[in-house]
Amino acid sequence: MRYPIYELGCKNELVGQHTISLPLPKDVTIGGHRPVRAGITVNFACPRCNYVYEYSGVEVQHSYRATEDLRHLPPEPTPVEVEFGCAQAECGGRIRVYTTRDGAEDRKDLLARLAAAVYFVTCPKGHKAIFPGGADCKITEGPRSNPF
Repeated sequence: MRYPIYELGCKNELVGQHTISLPLPKDVTIGGHRPVRAGITVNFACPRCNYVYEYSGVEVQHSYRATEDLRHLPPEPTPVEVEFGCAQAECGGRIRVYTTRDGAEDRKDLLARLAAAVYFVTCPKGHKAIFPGGADCKITEGPRSNPF
């Protein structure tokens, strides 16, 4: 049997070439055509290296892996959407960052990871993104948070 895999090639080349595992898109069909994501652009935080870059939907890599037993597939990562305000005084811009987490990372760990992340993205008005943490963050998890 074969099962579909969705990944992004991380843009951070400092730690070596690596990929970000993505959950299956909501509209994927086993054995069908892969979903088209040409019109999507998002900020994505790599859970491995903790760098945040902008990615477009056309950068999503689709492939298949073989398994003898579909009951033993690797766990699918949980999609997470985090929205926070720009740190620039009186800007008012909001920054949306997507990432994934596995079952071992709780919400507190996720926030600590995003606070320590290196951001190569800006708010809609062009200010460098700085993660504030705390009450200004809106966190959404689960299938509805999958940008691709």
